[in-house]
Amino acid sequence: MTQLTLKQTFARIFPLWRRRWRERRELAGLDGDTLRDLALNSGQVQFEAGKPFWRA
Repeated sequence: MTQLTLKQTFARIFPLWRRRWRERRELAGLDGDTLRDLALNSGQVQFEAGKPFWRA
């Protein structure tokens, strides 16, 4: 891989990782009423919010 390719790869993946991190943090902060509205339970939220940002 060339240096340019590494930079391009990072430029693509960094926003994705950041979005996952932010969305999981927000998901973990939702209250019970909102989770019920979204048809989610606390176990599902803990599972998703506990994933590292690099894992889909």
